[in-house]
Amino acid sequence: MWARHLLTKIEEPMQRFQSNHVILAATESKKIIRLFNRVARTLIEYETLWYQAWCDSVEATKSGLQATLLVRNPENPKQYCVNFDPEVMQLIREAKVLSRIGLPLPATAQNILEHEGRFKTYRDQLESFLSEFNELDSTTPSRFKAMLVSHVTDLDRLVRPGILTLTWESMNIDGYVHQINASLSNLQGLVGQVREKMQNTIDNHLIAVRRMSLVHFPAEGQFMLDEFVFMEKEVIASKSRELIELRNQIEEGIDQILEAIQSYTLEFGERVILDPKDVYTLKNTYGDLFYAALLGAVKNSFAAIKKRLTSRTASRFTLIDQPFFDIEILLVVPKIQLQPSLDDVQEAICETALHVLKSIREVPLLGGGAYFQEPISRKTLSYYDRITNEHNIVAVCLMLTGSVDGTRRAMLEYLDTFQKFEFLWRDDKNTAFNAFLKKQPTIHDYEFELARFSELENQIMKIDEVYNLSCMSLRTQSLKYSLKAEVTAWKAQYSKRMHKQAQSQMYELVEYLQTSTQRLSKEVRKRALCVCVCARVDVCA
Repeated sequence: MWARHLLTKIEEPMQRFQSNHVILAATESKKIIRLFNRVARTLIEYETLWYQAWCDSVEATKSGLQATLLVRNPENPKQYCVNFDPEVMQLIREAKVLSRIGLPLPATAQNILEHEGRFKTYRDQLESFLSEFNELDSTTPSRFKAMLVSHVTDLDRLVRPGILTLTWESMNIDGYVHQINASLSNLQGLVGQVREKMQNTIDNHLIAVRRMSLVHFPAEGQFMLDEFVFMEKEVIASKSRELIELRNQIEEGIDQILEAIQSYTLEFGERVILDPKDVYTLKNTYGDLFYAALLGAVKNSFAAIKKRLTSRTASRFTLIDQPFFDIEILLVVPKIQLQPSLDDVQEAICETALHVLKSIREVPLLGGGAYFQEPISRKTLSYYDRITNEHNIVAVCLMLTGSVDGTRRAMLEYLDTFQKFEFLWRDDKNTAFNAFLKKQPTIHDYEFELARFSELENQIMKIDEVYNLSCMSLRTQSLKYSLKAEVTAWKAQYSKRMHKQAQSQMYELVEYLQTSTQRLSKEVRKRALCVCVCARVDVCA
């Protein structure tokens, strides 16, 4: 106490003055002594009055121990707070101080001081309990709060004696604190189990479905259409089975959570009965979430088809995304055509998209189970019906039906580059050759025509064997073989006739030389014969 401390401070110098008689004999000493006595008497009277008032207030302060352990939080009626009077702790601190300075304590104050540790322990335990209890609502998954109302109500009923009957002087506070902590721990365990199952099983599976693509396109390699359709059909079927498995695991996870909630033992021996409406609402909620995830999987699949199999810029070289379909360019008289055709490619793409949608038809609606009280109506739209009615899906399907049309013009422009060879199979070889013969061609004319066909043959050999256009790899090897065969046929017809004509002229020349040699070898005896020989020599020269 400050008064006792101040009295000690003024007594120490006065004791020194008392031992010095010279100072006490001075005139001013009596005045100082009177002032000391007056101050000391005032401090002692203040201490005595304060001590008496404190002793009288002990009983009033003790009444704070008769308050209930808990009260409703005035700021949030759904929460509790510890109802421990702070004046009790102030009384304990003051009793400690008075005890240290040697003042006797009233029996009531002594009793409160002796139970200080117990009061603090109860207060700390209750504050720790309420901290976790008040956080229970925020840690409970919102989708399952309706299912856990009876559990929270049961714990609330267990806490209620702390508001109504139990005071700080009650003898069974230890049992009460142990009971509410044990019940809270059990409920926290249930909430943790629900949250873990929801996050690790249900939510993770929903995310897996949402991120899934029902198609798979290898990064490398080209495929024939039949091979592609068969491969994607197998992939889609496998992914469909995976979807059904994930759906079953989600429903199993929901049923396991409901089983854990219903099998929970309430403190008052009551049985947990789930409201069918709450279960129905929960199932519908997860049914909608699963549908949204399923819709995401379909969109991912169509996006993959669009990215891999729709129009891109044509190139003679390798693209970042390798072409997917092998297309042969064939000469089928009277025209050049694709094998398979663009319509066949479009049909394969549409068939793949159709398989994606059909695979959804195999996925059952998320519902039913042991805790689904209302069976799903047969009139309820299936996931297939709902997805096919989505405007976004319809728009993507329409886009995919014309996915190859964007390359049709580029394809025709590329095929037009072969039109300069069209006469090779369009024109009749015999007719064209007869027209050529009517011009009475010379050997040089034959050589010119053969050189022209040789130049065409060189142009054919320079044609790229692979031309990448969108998702298609156009292969020209068969076309080159056919064009080369046509050129060879034309060359054969001209060269054969040229050989015959050259052979005929050679035979005439040989015959002429033989005749001339015979005439020149005769002996010249007459003047007229000499003139003939000279003329022959001039002709030969």
